Amino acid sequence: MKAYWHGSDLSWEENQQRKQWRYEESVVKHVLKKCSMEDISRRLWRLQKDLTGFGRAAFDDFQSATNFPIWLGCHRIPYAHKLSLPDLFRNFSRTRIWKTFLDTYHSLPPELKPIPVGLVFPAPGVKFMVLHTGQTKPRHGATRIIKPIGQSSRPLILEKLDDLLAEMRSLGVIRKNDQ
Repeated sequence: MKAYWHGSDLSWEENQQRKQWRYEESVVKHVLKKCSMEDISRRLWRLQKDLTGFGRAAFDDFQSATNFPIWLGCHRIPYAHKLSLPDLFRNFSRTRIWKTFLDTYHSLPPELKPIPVGLVFPAPGVKFMVLHTGQTKPRHGATRIIKPIGQSSRPLILEKLDDLLAEMRSLGVIRKNDQ
């Protein structure tokens, strides 16, 4: 028996999935706007409408429509707002952010695992944060936390998504793929 969500025709799981899709679409639209690629948003929406029967902009489609150098995923992470600065240094591997980042990484097809990966999530006072393994230099005035992970040559970088996008734009690495 399905449990339905507050008088809705949707189960709790279906409702959570829809919330995730809406969140992902808002992040994709934000990224496209910051990268001056709003026209791709309409193309992604139409592509999803043709494939699934309803339109939404998803990061999988975003990756195929651009040459963004970091494979991005996004999730609303429960209680991320309760993460403290000491948690980032003492217990980082126990945080939901780290576990969700690993889930994002492990969900990639094997041929994509060599490229940098990023997880976008909401944070209080900042619209979106991103935890990623990209090799980027911080912009003047940008704040980031860099955390080595094991023997990896790629450290984890935690920063505002807008700072990462500004760096990508300044390097000229974001452009549309010809399709």
